[in-house]
Amino acid sequence: MINPYEVRYDGIKNLKILFISETNSYSIASLTWKGKQKLAFRWNGNESDDSLGTPTANGKATWMFLPEDFLEQLGAVLDKIRK
Repeated sequence: MINPYEVRYDGIKNLKILFISETNSYSIASLTWKGKQKLAFRWNGNESDDSLGTPTANGKATWMFLPEDFLEQLGAVLDKIRK
């Protein structure tokens, strides 16, 4: 399992880990990409192996950005899930 604090793909700046699940299976972070603030997510992999987790690019662990339009509607999405 990879440590999310060590996931530093080219171009990522100002990485701040916001949340790591109790099981360490996933993480959420804020970071800067191409001058824009992003909210990002990744699966860290299994504790029992040397997995890079998901996503990866070019053989390196990286982050998946949550889409801006989704974040704008997040309150409404959470309301739908809770009903």
